[in-house]
Amino acid sequence: MSAHTGESLTEKDKIQILLSEYGTLRQEILTRTSVTFQLFAVGAVLFTWIMAQTWNARLCLALILAIPAMIMGGWVTYRDIVKAAARIRELEKDINVRAGEDLLVWETFWGGAVTGFLGRAKKKTP
Repeated sequence: MSAHTGESLTEKDKIQILLSEYGTLRQEILTRTSVTFQLFAVGAVLFTWIMAQTWNARLCLALILAIPAMIMGGWVTYRDIVKAAARIRELEKDINVRAGEDLLVWETFWGGAVTGFLGRAKKKTP
């Protein structure tokens, strides 16, 4: 870590640093959402394949291993999305306070974690 030069950061500098984290977390959510869609696709292929198979001990063992692994993968992905969204809401609040107006509002008012999922999403009122 470099030595402190005595110059302090301005509010604009601090906002830029926070916006960098904000952008990174937004990208993380998009990436994790993409992973979720891929997980659903793998699940659909697995389901189709299973329906075409003759039930036997090997198939049961494969299901016993595959289903919990997919559930765990989905849960970890969902957990990380929720954590990133919570941090984004914190950043939106902090940046808006520093800027003196509501510039960033998506996750705070429109994000699925605060409005609901599966078509129930309605803007949260301030």
